[in-house]
Amino acid sequence: MELKLLKHKSFKTGVFYTLTALVFVLIVFVLSSMYFKPKQLEKHEAIIQRILTFNDFLNNIESDLKRLSRITGFRAFLAMEDYIASHGVFLNNTEETFKEVFYSGFVNGVEEPIMENSSLKYYLEHLQEKASQIGLSLTITVENISLMQVSPWSVEVVLTLTINASDVDGLMSWNYQTTTESEFSIIDLRDPLYSVNTAGKVHNTIRQSNVTDFIIGDNDTSPLMQHVINGFYKASTKAPSFLMRFTNNLSNSSFGIESLVYIPLLTAQNLQVDESKSIVDYLYFSNVTGTAQVYDCENLPEWFRIDYDHESDYDIDSLNCTR
Repeated sequence: MELKLLKHKSFKTGVFYTLTALVFVLIVFVLSSMYFKPKQLEKHEAIIQRILTFNDFLNNIESDLKRLSRITGFRAFLAMEDYIASHGVFLNNTEETFKEVFYSGFVNGVEEPIMENSSLKYYLEHLQEKASQIGLSLTITVENISLMQVSPWSVEVVLTLTINASDVDGLMSWNYQTTTESEFSIIDLRDPLYSVNTAGKVHNTIRQSNVTDFIIGDNDTSPLMQHVINGFYKASTKAPSFLMRFTNNLSNSSFGIESLVYIPLLTAQNLQVDESKSIVDYLYFSNVTGTAQVYDCENLPEWFRIDYDHESDYDIDSLNCTR
């Protein structure tokens, strides 16, 4: 009895092709027990083991891709931020640049050290080497990499691959497409608005504010100042999202975030300060001038100015201020 070529074609992964392989193994095992002589049985038991080994290898790819997408995605943002901080320019397209650095480790054709041995391309090449060591010929084609903001504090990478695998003896093959969705936090990444607009002298790391009441009682402003001094962020539908900040798109977003610029930090770096602007980050770093503001508020420093639209967002309307 001769074992024929096994072909598996499916757009599903995991359970489906695992069951397919197990059913096939069961059939071969039953037939082997009924019809084959001891030597033939040993040969087909070896084939069964190879099928299970290959199947486990392919099953592990999907779980590896989820982990890789989170780690590589985070490092890709670090590389993008390093690039714009060192070059002093915003990106033309956040998603396209992310795709490039996520896959190849390059930003606009420039290799970023932080991506060394961390790109998707490096992982796929390493995967092919491991496959060849167990007698599996593996070809993986990247069909699509997409990036989207899914909350004020997280982004999602969707990775679609076509996987073609066959054993070196041509006895079996797997052909399928897999899509992996990986969500990860933007916390501890740096804000491109600060990096570019301060010529890389001031970096503000994204950390979600733990302040809920910015003013306590009638005029205790210590929670508000804690928020400002620490460079904390809060969600705001008036502000741009994290991804929008890479291209200096200062429009509002349902996933927007904002901080208040700590002016003394700019002064300490000998950066020119514009006292006419609101310290809400995307307004301060914009070309918008003449925004109506409140200032000279009790228990707040002289440099603290904020626009009318944000006055109630930070409980400033409870203070005595000049308007």
